[in-house]
Amino acid sequence: ALDKAFIEAYKSQAMQHADVRDNLLTQIQQSPEATIATAKGVCNDLEAGISLEEIQEDQSEGHEAKADEVNSKIVNQLAKQYYCPGIQ
Repeated sequence: ALDKAFIEAYKSQAMQHADVRDNLLTQIQQSPEATIATAKGVCNDLEAGISLEEIQEDQSEGHEAKADEVNSKIVNQLAKQYYCPGIQ
């Protein structure tokens, strides 16, 4: 149920980015597991003491398009909300 809530929240966030919305929605529909795994990975890193800034820097090295950047922002925000709410 948590994963489903995460996916729904992801979709509603994606809708706010008209320029990359279709790209993001296709991605989450085709491989929700990958996006969920990324979110859980963000939590693992945060729990290990890595800052969100460092995580974002690492992610940005793999960004090829604006959609990648927006995807990371959404995933990072929702990861904390859904998978590790106890972490600041």
